[in-house]
Amino acid sequence: MKVLRVIPLSRAIEKETLSYFSGEDVSPGSLVTIPLRKKTVLALVTSAGDVAELKADIKNAAYSLKKIKSVRKGTYFLPAFLEACEKTGEYFAGTTGGVAGALIPQPILHELKEGRSKELASPTTQKKETDTKLIGEKYLLQEEEKERIAFYKSLVREEFAQGHSVFFCLPTVQDMERISPHLTRGIEEFSYIFHSHVSKKDIVASWKKALHEKHPVLIVGTGMYFSIPRTDIKTVVVERENAGGYKVPYRPFFDIRTFSEFFARALGAKLIWGDLMLRTETLWRREQGHFLERFPLKFRSLTNAEQKCVDMTKIYDHTGKEKFVLMSNTLKTHMREAREHDERTFLLSARRGLYPITLCSDCGKTVLCEKCNAPLVLHGKKETATATRSKNIFMCHWCGVRVESHDTCAHCGGWRLTSLGIGAERIEKELEKLFPGTTIFRLDKDTASTRKKALKIIEKFYASPKSILIGTEMAIPYLENKMETVAVVSIDALFTLADFRISERVFSLLLRLRSRASRNFIIQTRVPEFPLFTHLMKGNLLDFYREEITLREKFNYPPFSALIKVSTATTKQKLVEDVTLLKTLLEAYNPEIYPAFISKVKNSYLINVLMRVKHSSWPDSKLLSILYSLPPSFTIRVDPESIL
Repeated sequence: MKVLRVIPLSRAIEKETLSYFSGEDVSPGSLVTIPLRKKTVLALVTSAGDVAELKADIKNAAYSLKKIKSVRKGTYFLPAFLEACEKTGEYFAGTTGGVAGALIPQPILHELKEGRSKELASPTTQKKETDTKLIGEKYLLQEEEKERIAFYKSLVREEFAQGHSVFFCLPTVQDMERISPHLTRGIEEFSYIFHSHVSKKDIVASWKKALHEKHPVLIVGTGMYFSIPRTDIKTVVVERENAGGYKVPYRPFFDIRTFSEFFARALGAKLIWGDLMLRTETLWRREQGHFLERFPLKFRSLTNAEQKCVDMTKIYDHTGKEKFVLMSNTLKTHMREAREHDERTFLLSARRGLYPITLCSDCGKTVLCEKCNAPLVLHGKKETATATRSKNIFMCHWCGVRVESHDTCAHCGGWRLTSLGIGAERIEKELEKLFPGTTIFRLDKDTASTRKKALKIIEKFYASPKSILIGTEMAIPYLENKMETVAVVSIDALFTLADFRISERVFSLLLRLRSRASRNFIIQTRVPEFPLFTHLMKGNLLDFYREEITLREKFNYPPFSALIKVSTATTKQKLVEDVTLLKTLLEAYNPEIYPAFISKVKNSYLINVLMRVKHSSWPDSKLLSILYSLPPSFTIRVDPESIL
């Protein structure tokens, strides 16, 4: 009789390991199915001991051991993968099983659970990992996308010549569809593409084929496909390193980029991070010697497009008084020229809807969502055959609530409700007046709730000369081909977010957008003196980085500290109790306690607790033990994308 310590491969389990017994010999590293909370889940065996040796522990346990249901013999995951899951779980105050559960595709888990696992085990014909793991070199690549792809193509072929496989990681499906054809051209039979839009059947078939292919392979996938047990992977590439899509948005809220470091190190593989502009933290780590340069990093981004930054505060009416307009004369002129030459135009809006903010001119109150206190956004309501004069609607972009637009202020009863700001829908209506008869498309979450709808809009846009596309940030990955005129109609609203990463996010966004313009690139702003715009127009990545890292150091933001954010949603009655608990437990770490950006959802109040820990001291075992002791109602995020 054996007592097994196992790691459940499930994100829903808060404990690191659980104990079960088995009547047969089960070696560490084996997969077993276990009964857990009225379900059967897969688990990985970490240790096995005889009942006789553990009799005292079993007798004193506060629970009775359950028996495992079945055993899956074979090597289904590399030791390097499991080691990286363990280190990632610790770094992000999660569990090994939680990280592993997020990085193993559901179709593969299902096959293993159902016992159809024979061909999913790593074959003995592959080269095995060496017992003595060499620490792989870590490189950075900061270049234009075209140059990066050319380098990656050459790299893959060099690795193939040495008998090595390559894992190429991308953040989104759209990035994969844009880049993978360039990488796989000429080596299609040894290339395997994995992402969420591949059918379950094809994922399993490709997984098996990639495992049993004797020739080195190129695996192009999102982060969850790091779990494929090819023992000959000696190069790991993380492309578009600056993308927010690498943050896993559910427990244990870890970062794929951090996992890739642990994985490459455990595997003894080279690691390459590439982007047009790398994250500020990454560039700082390069200065500290944590990364090498494959080539000298490019800190000057050039464009052939004519660039203009239009000051929207210097537009006046016939009396000389400042006038608010959506489109400057500069932009309208370029759009007319584009139509005359059968050219396409893309316009970026920071927000969707008609007006992002509505407030009462009598009492000054903003119109808020009754459920979550977020500002309601005014949207146009589509006309139908039965209601051609329907009112506009208010929509909450946080919780999805839709209500008819108000005529009076809910707070004071006043009639002077004023809508402010610029949304994509408002731009669309303005263009319909300025350029009647022009084909206009809009790509945002309102018009493209699915990827299929977004692709359909893009296809029509590129097939329509003289057309105009209005889009929010979500549209940029779909812009595969360049356009003659690209303009930023509104971006200033993003700077109002009290988030330390917002300047980097906007700068990176505008750099990517500028790369899509072949003739004209125009930015409309009310703060043209903002250094970010100056650096962008000059393509000066180095000065932007220097200013950004100086501010980060001044306010002790990453990379100079590791941020740990603890959040909870609680009732008004329990709010004081939770705050007192957190203050007491975390007193030694100088916690900053403040309401979340959306501070109320229905009857729950949301609070955040932020701690700064010296980056070199994290993970901190004492703080981790406190975080692990918190109830599941508390959400823990290490190095959060946002502190709001």
